Amino acid sequence: MDIRLKNLIGFLVAIGLVVAICYVLPITLSLGKQVFTEPEVQGTIQLFQGLFIMGLILTILMFLVGYLWKQNDFLGDNFGIFNGKSKFSPKFLRNMNAFQKTFLAVLFFSLIFLSVNALGFKQSLVGINTLPQQFTPLDSIVFSSLLTPAAENLLFTGVLALSFLLLQMLFIKLKGKEKDYGGWAFLIAVVVSSGLGVIWHLNAYAGSDLAIGVVAMFWGIMGLLSLVTGLFTIPLVFHIMNNFFVDFSRLYVSDNALILVAGIWVLLAGVYGLIYKKNAFGKNPKVN
Repeated sequence: MDIRLKNLIGFLVAIGLVVAICYVLPITLSLGKQVFTEPEVQGTIQLFQGLFIMGLILTILMFLVGYLWKQNDFLGDNFGIFNGKSKFSPKFLRNMNAFQKTFLAVLFFSLIFLSVNALGFKQSLVGINTLPQQFTPLDSIVFSSLLTPAAENLLFTGVLALSFLLLQMLFIKLKGKEKDYGGWAFLIAVVVSSGLGVIWHLNAYAGSDLAIGVVAMFWGIMGLLSLVTGLFTIPLVFHIMNNFFVDFSRLYVSDNALILVAGIWVLLAGVYGLIYKKNAFGKNPKVN
């Protein structure tokens, strides 16, 4: 199958899963059943609903622009949305399909945050919105770990993709060389992502005591993940895992809860090994 067609189908499947898991699930099965007694809480949820939809539209629009525009192919055709063969990826990642890379990201980032949490470091690297006591712990985790990061990341993905589009248009107009594009792309990924993260944090989490430098670093990492992997799902997983383990440790203080999560991780690692046993570490390009 043509790589462009594979990217189109993969993107549609991925964006559909994100909408179902990070928007429909929280709204219909968790947040939608609540009777809001605090207008501020209702306003916060509606804010992230609106942000999600706005980011979704922008991300889809930018993907279609990149898909239809062929003049930028020599620069890698990568807006950081859905390009499973990003030229900036290390070889072992290029030997994996997009969904394997996303699954691997779930295992990798969850292990990092689980380990850090087990060692007693429970400080978030980015602002988190949580819900008051009228909501169950599960409702709060669903909001902070699914709807919130997905809304923020879709907007982030769209804005970063627009930045890459403008950079590529400038390179084409000035007849820039392909070898020079990479350095500028990495610079744009870090600067735009960090700047957007800081601006959003100062407005959405004005009362937070989290250091701005930490926020900038977190969002900068997301920008690099977008560029290097070519997938919007990877920084989304990174963001989700940060939020999940911070809110989980706040709501469930028992060691048994952490052991349960560790057990689930082992189970998922086993499933990954069974599904991708022929190319678990990206050493077999023929599999994908």
